[in-house]
Amino acid sequence: MIPSINDIFFYFATLFGVNASFVAEQAIVTIDLVNKTGQIEYVNLETPSEALGLAQAGLDEISDAIEFDNYFSQLKLTSKRIYKKGSKLNATLNFSYFNQNELLVTLYFYPNPNGSIEYVILEREKVISSNGKRQEEDELEFLQWSGEESRIELILKCKTSKENEFKDLVSLRDFWEGK
Repeated sequence: MIPSINDIFFYFATLFGVNASFVAEQAIVTIDLVNKTGQIEYVNLETPSEALGLAQAGLDEISDAIEFDNYFSQLKLTSKRIYKKGSKLNATLNFSYFNQNELLVTLYFYPNPNGSIEYVILEREKVISSNGKRQEEDELEFLQWSGEESRIELILKCKTSKENEFKDLVSLRDFWEGK
């Protein structure tokens, strides 16, 4: 079964090994393929209302963290920022990486043997912008980079509905005191 949304919207907690449920309204991904650095910006972090206590504890844990979880040993956290902007709580993670293919697979990109890179657009995602070329094959929509680019840029919006796993989401903005 093909998932309806990419785990990247949920990775804010996963990267740090934190037991909390976060979903971002938008994920902005930039990967510098030359300098082996990257950035993920999460816009409007939310959590299910019944998981608010875990989310608050998770935010504190992430705020204190100096590295990613051991499972993501191919990534080195270089900086992070959790901040309020308007009515939203956002977070920006900057990192370096050692192995390009491992990074791409971790972030659900697909490196091809010919050097091109693909990202499958899932049902509950909307591409806001990207420097990849939009393609369609066998009813599957995806973005493709030729492999000659020096950067991958992708802004995704999560198409949430008030059904299933996205019901009763609350913004974490009012629950973040900052450190």
